[in-house]
Amino acid sequence: MSMPDAQCKTCGASSRFVFTKTILSKYDVAFFQCRDCGFMQTERPYWLQETYGSSSDAFDTGLVARPLAFGDVTEQLIMRCFDPAGRFVDYGGAHGVFVRHMRDKGFDFYRYDKYAENIFARYFDVSDLPRKERNFELLTSFEVFEHFEDPIKELEELFSLSKNLLFSTFLQPRADASELREWWYLAELHGQHISFYTEKALRSLAERFGCYFHSNGCDLHLFTPRKLAGFTFPRPGPRKPPSLVRACSRLVHRLGRLRGRPAVPHPTTLIMKDAEWVKAQLLEGRSPGRVDESGGQG
Repeated sequence: MSMPDAQCKTCGASSRFVFTKTILSKYDVAFFQCRDCGFMQTERPYWLQETYGSSSDAFDTGLVARPLAFGDVTEQLIMRCFDPAGRFVDYGGAHGVFVRHMRDKGFDFYRYDKYAENIFARYFDVSDLPRKERNFELLTSFEVFEHFEDPIKELEELFSLSKNLLFSTFLQPRADASELREWWYLAELHGQHISFYTEKALRSLAERFGCYFHSNGCDLHLFTPRKLAGFTFPRPGPRKPPSLVRACSRLVHRLGRLRGRPAVPHPTTLIMKDAEWVKAQLLEGRSPGRVDESGGQG
């Protein structure tokens, strides 16, 4: 089926139709990819009102792991490149886990989220600050950019809070349309991901706002007007356990070998496995807490 081109929401160039994907198990949605920067977007996301509710958190099995992992990176970045005594904001901060975590580290972080309830960082919302104090040394925004219906408009709001943006979103893999159609990050079951970036698209946005662009080439990126030197993002790959856990693990392995016992490997994260499990349960229409007659999770 032939479809007219759309306009790229990041650079304004022509975007061609690439495929259709079933969203929320009921809507056939067209996806378009920019002929210039490669940015991919859905057609107008008329289904979004249905996607945000109590079940949406079930998909986000990284709600705890992500703030902990990105907290370490953010701490390194602030200490090396920004003023650690400054004020910071987490945009799209959800229930406040990251803000609480960063405040526990000693950084003056505040939460900003238009939709989610602040549970873990109450009294540390941007709305708790006088308007004249709502300017920040650094803004963080993790797993939010892919939700933007109008990236440029959203970025204007972000830059009104801070000149420096640290954010995460997965870059598109280099793949043809048939492979890209099966990319897990499309998240068609919950339907909230509607904008998908390439490195070129992000560079274009950075230039539009007068910023340098830094990236780990995978999922973590920085827009800043400062030309930073001496800082590199951790290379993408599996997150390692904290240093103390690794040290204890090595000690246990050595003791095991001395006693003739086999070394026990550290468990691998269950984030993606749990996400697939939740997806399967929702596809089968099962609600959380439902137990089958055998006593297992139904």
